Order: sequence, then C-alpha cells, then structure tokens
Amino acid sequence: MTMKCPKCKAQMKEVIVDIGYDIEVNSLHCAHCGFNITEERLLNKAIEKLRERVV
Repeated sequence: MTMKCPKCKAQMKEVIVDIGYDIEVNSLHCAHCGFNITEERLLNKAIEKLRERVV
C-alpha cells in the first residue's frame, strides 16, 4: 500500500518498525517530514504481544 503523506504530500514508504521484544509492526513512513501512519488494529495486536512477553 502506498500513499502520499497527509502533512507534506511526499510519497510514503512501507516500513517495518521494531518495537522491542522481537515484535514488529508495519507502518507507512514519510522520509521527507518524518510522519508515520500505523493501522490501529496492528498497534493493538502489537500491544497485546508486548503485554504477553513483559508479564
């Protein structure tokens, strides 16, 4: 999925963000202004995994 940045209109790139504990989340990142977009459902899944591993 590609889209233009809502802040600066530059092309965004799909990236994988490592949030620690071997948990990664797919996001869209704008290299021009640094804006990031991550789907809420993906963040929620990552938070659940993080909770399982930290406890």
